[in-house]
Amino acid sequence: MSAERRDEGPAGEAAVVRVEGLVHRYARRGLEDHPVLGGLDLEVRGGELLAVVGPSGGGKTTLLHLVAGLIVPTAGRVVLAPEARPAMVFQRPRLMPWRTAVENAAFGLECLGAAAPLPKAAALLGELGLADAVHAWPRELSEGMRQRVNLARALLVQPDVLLLDEPFAALDALTRRRLHRDLLALLRDRPRLAVVLVSHDLDEVAALADRALVLSDRPAVVRADLPIALPHPRDADAAGRLELAGRREELERLLGSPEGAAPE
Repeated sequence: MSAERRDEGPAGEAAVVRVEGLVHRYARRGLEDHPVLGGLDLEVRGGELLAVVGPSGGGKTTLLHLVAGLIVPTAGRVVLAPEARPAMVFQRPRLMPWRTAVENAAFGLECLGAAAPLPKAAALLGELGLADAVHAWPRELSEGMRQRVNLARALLVQPDVLLLDEPFAALDALTRRRLHRDLLALLRDRPRLAVVLVSHDLDEVAALADRALVLSDRPAVVRADLPIALPHPRDADAAGRLELAGRREELERLLGSPEGAAPE
């Protein structure tokens, strides 16, 4: 495992994830190492939804893979809270075609040896609006329905940190907004869950995140850390939509500024 564990976050507050001096390079045959991350430092607290934005190919997915323990960093470390369990939702659902929706959702629970995995999976799929589709095959589900199964599979293992790798990117605008609402409702029932969302959709980031990290081009470093202190639902009225537009514009300026700071 590449992730370490320790007891306390900064200033005595619990940090579920802390990344310290994280460097990662990919080796390419016959070529010099390909640097992706150039020394990242960040933390994610329980109950926080942290969005990570930056240029395409800038190492955002690599960061999630490192936090999940799927790959080992070249240098630096990922520190998880004691006994913290990560779970990852990939951009594509990656459902097993020989398993029904409920069997796919229950897969992580089965791997953990949990009791009664299928009823638990069916109950969560019901919360996600799939009560009538629990026994459907993946080929019979829409892309949005498959992504709900993907999300349920991750949440059912009761993670302490949920890693979301552009899970809504392939969906149409209406389905994406519905899944945003579903996600926020699920998080309200899990107030200690830390979430890291990678996204290229600045409207999505402004609508969902408590804080946004802006990464540079590779080798990526943190260029800006933007709090988004707005209550949910954020688009309930004209004032909320105006605030959202302002946060989105600020993110756009940060992404476009060479130094990662909004122009004066």
